[in-house]
Amino acid sequence: MPGTTVFNSVFADYTSGDNVKVIFMCLMFLFATNLMTRVSTMYLLKHVGAITFVVMKLLKIPTIMVTEKFVFPRSNSLHYLSVLGALVVVAGVGIYSYYKITGKKK
Repeated sequence: MPGTTVFNSVFADYTSGDNVKVIFMCLMFLFATNLMTRVSTMYLLKHVGAITFVVMKLLKIPTIMVTEKFVFPRSNSLHYLSVLGALVVVAGVGIYSYYKITGKKK
Protein backbone atom coordinates (compact mmCIF):
# COMPACT_ATOMS: atom_id res chain seq x y z
CA MET A 1 0.00 0.00 0.00
CA PRO A 2 1.49 3.34 -0.99
CA GLY A 3 0.08 5.22 2.04
CA THR A 4 1.74 2.82 4.45
CA THR A 5 5.12 3.42 2.85
CA VAL A 6 4.75 7.18 3.21
CA PHE A 7 3.66 6.79 6.82
CA ASN A 8 6.58 4.48 7.60
CA SER A 9 9.12 6.86 6.03
CA VAL A 10 7.75 9.87 7.90
CA PHE A 11 7.53 7.92 11.15
CA ALA A 12 11.08 6.64 10.66
CA ASP A 13 12.34 10.21 10.18
CA TYR A 14 10.97 11.31 13.54
CA THR A 15 11.94 8.22 15.50
CA SER A 16 15.57 8.07 14.54
CA GLY A 17 18.37 8.68 17.05
CA ASP A 18 18.36 12.23 18.41
CA ASN A 19 14.70 12.85 17.65
CA VAL A 20 13.67 10.16 20.11
CA LYS A 21 15.73 11.92 22.78
CA VAL A 22 14.10 15.26 21.94
CA ILE A 23 10.62 13.74 22.07
CA PHE A 24 11.41 12.06 25.38
CA MET A 25 12.81 15.31 26.84
CA CYS A 26 9.69 17.20 25.71
CA LEU A 27 7.46 14.61 27.35
CA MET A 28 9.50 14.81 30.56
CA PHE A 29 9.24 18.61 30.50
CA LEU A 30 5.46 18.39 30.07
CA PHE A 31 5.27 15.89 32.92
CA ALA A 32 7.37 18.14 35.20
CA THR A 33 5.30 21.25 34.43
CA ASN A 34 2.07 19.31 34.98
CA LEU A 35 3.40 18.07 38.31
CA MET A 36 4.37 21.62 39.35
CA THR A 37 0.92 22.88 38.36
CA ARG A 38 -0.83 20.19 40.40
CA VAL A 39 1.38 20.70 43.46
CA SER A 40 0.98 24.48 43.37
CA THR A 41 -2.78 24.10 42.93
CA MET A 42 -3.06 21.86 45.98
CA TYR A 43 -0.81 24.18 48.00
CA LEU A 44 -2.89 27.24 47.12
CA LEU A 45 -6.17 25.47 47.78
CA LYS A 46 -4.91 24.41 51.20
CA HIS A 47 -3.57 27.81 52.24
CA VAL A 48 -5.85 30.41 50.64
CA GLY A 49 -9.12 28.58 50.14
CA ALA A 50 -11.16 27.65 47.12
CA ILE A 51 -12.82 31.00 46.50
CA THR A 52 -9.59 32.98 46.61
CA PHE A 53 -8.03 30.41 44.31
CA VAL A 54 -10.86 30.88 41.81
CA VAL A 55 -10.39 34.65 41.96
CA MET A 56 -6.68 34.19 41.31
CA LYS A 57 -7.44 31.95 38.34
CA LEU A 58 -9.91 34.52 37.02
CA LEU A 59 -7.22 37.18 37.17
CA LYS A 60 -5.31 35.12 34.63
CA ILE A 61 -7.81 36.10 31.95
CA PRO A 62 -7.12 39.86 31.91
CA THR A 63 -3.42 39.23 32.52
CA ILE A 64 -3.21 37.01 29.45
CA MET A 65 -5.21 39.52 27.41
CA VAL A 66 -2.92 42.42 28.32
CA THR A 67 0.26 40.38 27.90
CA GLU A 68 -0.95 39.17 24.52
CA LYS A 69 -1.40 42.78 23.44
CA PHE A 70 2.24 43.54 24.29
CA VAL A 71 3.59 40.37 22.67
CA PHE A 72 1.42 40.67 19.53
CA PRO A 73 0.75 44.43 19.20
CA ARG A 74 -1.09 44.13 15.88
CA SER A 75 -3.68 41.63 17.09
CA ASN A 76 -7.22 42.88 17.39
CA SER A 77 -8.36 40.64 20.22
CA LEU A 78 -8.15 43.30 22.95
CA HIS A 79 -11.29 45.36 22.48
CA TYR A 80 -12.91 47.59 25.06
CA LEU A 81 -15.86 45.24 25.27
CA SER A 82 -13.68 42.20 26.02
CA VAL A 83 -11.75 44.14 28.68
CA LEU A 84 -15.00 45.35 30.22
CA GLY A 85 -16.40 41.82 30.23
CA ALA A 86 -13.30 40.41 31.92
CA LEU A 87 -13.38 43.18 34.53
CA VAL A 88 -17.07 42.57 35.26
CA VAL A 89 -16.43 38.86 35.77
CA VAL A 90 -13.43 39.43 38.04
CA ALA A 91 -15.23 42.15 40.02
CA GLY A 92 -18.33 40.00 40.39
CA VAL A 93 -16.40 37.02 41.72
CA GLY A 94 -14.41 39.34 44.01
CA ILE A 95 -17.57 40.89 45.47
CA TYR A 96 -19.17 37.47 45.86
CA SER A 97 -16.05 36.16 47.61
CA TYR A 98 -15.90 39.17 49.92
CA TYR A 99 -19.52 38.81 51.03
CA LYS A 100 -19.20 35.07 51.43
CA ILE A 101 -16.10 35.46 53.62
CA THR A 102 -17.60 38.26 55.71
CA GLY A 103 -20.84 36.28 56.05
CA LYS A 104 -18.95 33.34 57.57
CA LYS A 105 -17.32 35.56 60.21
CA LYS A 106 -20.66 36.76 61.61
